[in-house]
Amino acid sequence: MALNLDVLTIIGIVIILAYLGSKGLSHLGLPQVVGFILVGVFLGSSFLEHHSSFHDKGIGILQ
Repeated sequence: MALNLDVLTIIGIVIILAYLGSKGLSHLGLPQVVGFILVGVFLGSSFLEHHSSFHDKGIGILQ
């Protein structure tokens, strides 16, 4: 079941999750960047569910 959220809300959620992940892993003695990378890998493009529209817009700009 997909939530119908606008793009800015999704970006905000991703930023908050990345921040929390980086702080959580820094308490374990790992660099904060590892938290950012892991959140990006876990969420991936499937979290956005709009990756094809972003890709199409990017291709349109490049052409």
